[in-house]
Formats: sequence, structure tokens, C-alpha cells
Amino acid sequence: MLICCINTGAKYPREYVVRLRDGVARHTTVPHRFVCFTDDPAAYADGIDKRDLPIAALDGWWHKVALFKPGVLEDGEW
Repeated sequence: MLICCINTGAKYPREYVVRLRDGVARHTTVPHRFVCFTDDPAAYADGIDKRDLPIAALDGWWHKVALFKPGVLEDGEW
């Protein structure tokens, strides 16, 4: 299973992503990968799969729609 989140801008600090990842791991027994799409991949510690935003020109929640763009996730990832 692939779990994706998006964190862009300054509204939510990177600690929210760490808490989300830890909460998912704590409450599921299904093997999974956790991926964070972000505008600042360097801000995240090891243990989080960080990726650039699929379309940098979008704002806010519109980034979620971009996850469905062909090529954002490789075949077999989802």
C-alpha cells in the first residue's frame, strides 16, 4: 500500500508529516510505504520518502489532484 501526503508552504511544519507517518505505522498492520510530496524535500529527515511536487505552479489542496497525473507515481507503486 502506498500512503501519500502533501506538505507545502508554512501552514503545517514538517513535524506534522512525521506524526502522520508514525500514526499510520502505529495503526496499520498492512505493509506500506509513506511518501511526502513537498516543496522543501531537504527539510525532512531520513525515513520519509520525499518527492518534489508534481506541478509546482499549483496552490494548496490542488496539489492532491496532481497526484493522479500520469507519471507521478511509477507503475506498480499504487
